[in-house]
Amino acid sequence: MHPILVFYPKGTKKDGNTPTILFISTNPSPYDKTAQLFVPFMETFYGAVALATIPTHGSSANPPTEMTLQNLDSAINYLIENKYTRSTQLTVATGASGLSALLATSINQNPKKYGAVIFVHTERDLDSTRFGNDKASIEHYLKISPIHNVNLPTDTKVQYPAIFIADNGHSNTMKYVAELQYKLGSSTQQTNPILAMFHMPNIPMDPSISMEELEAQQFSDMFSFLALSLRYKVYTDEAK
Repeated sequence: MHPILVFYPKGTKKDGNTPTILFISTNPSPYDKTAQLFVPFMETFYGAVALATIPTHGSSANPPTEMTLQNLDSAINYLIENKYTRSTQLTVATGASGLSALLATSINQNPKKYGAVIFVHTERDLDSTRFGNDKASIEHYLKISPIHNVNLPTDTKVQYPAIFIADNGHSNTMKYVAELQYKLGSSTQQTNPILAMFHMPNIPMDPSISMEELEAQQFSDMFSFLALSLRYKVYTDEAK
């Protein structure tokens, strides 16, 4: 397993009940801007923040491999086996394009590992033309494509995790959202919410709103989504 850093408030009990967010990247760092934005997660939910390295072994555009899927599983299993959290209290987030496809593929293969998933400005489609046009390549990638393998679990007690998507309106992302809605949206088995927020780059932003304010609002929306979806308890300064 590759390095994983775990941060949690002093006094946290390792009993498997701590709200935890796992941020995966090809080279995460506590000084990474996106990772830093998850620090308020500890303050808001008195939870743990984990940073995991998931190398793509080449271009970030490479499709998920068995090794990268195992690395992701190892990071999740480490947090659960060491009693930091449990699957229903675990959120996994990424802002890396190559890992977005990896995470979406993992959800399709084993959705009950996750409580919630967050995708930030990433594309999830595995376009086979990017990896080869021959029949063997296309058949291989169709087997792991996040879009072509969204299916309601056969076990009626299992459903997809709560999914939050913040994106700039990529067509591939929209196809992914449409497939989630088509396959899961009308089923009573799927009670976890799926929320997509698109900022269209061709629509001018309000000049009075700074990028920092936009990012802060986006993370406020994420935390509200998690609080409602996973029933995370929100801590105020007075309650700590």
